[in-house]
Amino acid sequence: TDLPHHVHYATAGVDTQGDRLEVEIVGWGTGDESWGIRYEVIYGDPAQQDVWRKLDALLLEKFWTNEGRLVRVRSACVDTGGHHAAQAIAFCKSRFSRNVFPIKGAGGPRPVWPKRASKTSVSRDNIYVVGVDTAKDAIYGRLRIANPGPGYCHIPEDYDDAWFEQITSESVVTRYKEGRPFRVWVLPSGKRNEALDCRVYAFAARMSLSEAMTKPSTVKTERVEIPPATIAAQSETKPETKIVSTAPRIGRRMRSRGVFR
Repeated sequence: TDLPHHVHYATAGVDTQGDRLEVEIVGWGTGDESWGIRYEVIYGDPAQQDVWRKLDALLLEKFWTNEGRLVRVRSACVDTGGHHAAQAIAFCKSRFSRNVFPIKGAGGPRPVWPKRASKTSVSRDNIYVVGVDTAKDAIYGRLRIANPGPGYCHIPEDYDDAWFEQITSESVVTRYKEGRPFRVWVLPSGKRNEALDCRVYAFAARMSLSEAMTKPSTVKTERVEIPPATIAAQSETKPETKIVSTAPRIGRRMRSRGVFR
């Protein structure tokens, strides 16, 4: 099924794990109303090029609204934490013109998207420090919005229970240092939070865009009008198919079919 016509553009958040990449593509509309478009798990060793080639194909994938307008990923944030920072930075560096950014999360009261990049301590490559606590505050607040409109999160019906458990896995607690209270997000032992991290990074990617970059595309697909009699004849021989994207399928989990809550 095609995307709702309210979707103007998309961003992606990529969480780097030891044996896989987890990716969410999120569509955005007026007032940052959002739509989960795709959640993929790309299995493989991030030290090798295969998973990065598959990620590149996913980020280049084309999506279409139900009125035939093109929606593409305009920015992506790739986590550089863990043991594969060099590979993540190299992937982003060659795709900087596509707004594919290497990021690192940092807690505390800081903006979601920094004013400028920082330098890594060893390679001196640019890296963007994302205010993950601020992003989580915003995402949790938006998940509480009950009615479609600004800030509302549309979740595809085939996002499974694991996704919901992960995106709501953390909570805020108050701790004290030298008698002064401070807030900190905590992940309980045994819980996973990859879905939350991916949504945080996709949100950071959205915040990296200028206003001009958030306007809907003017590119539209060609729609060929088929006479009703022809459609009826075709339906007797084979079911109608509709191509939503052109990229090859990747090892996946929680793939959106475009039906939203």
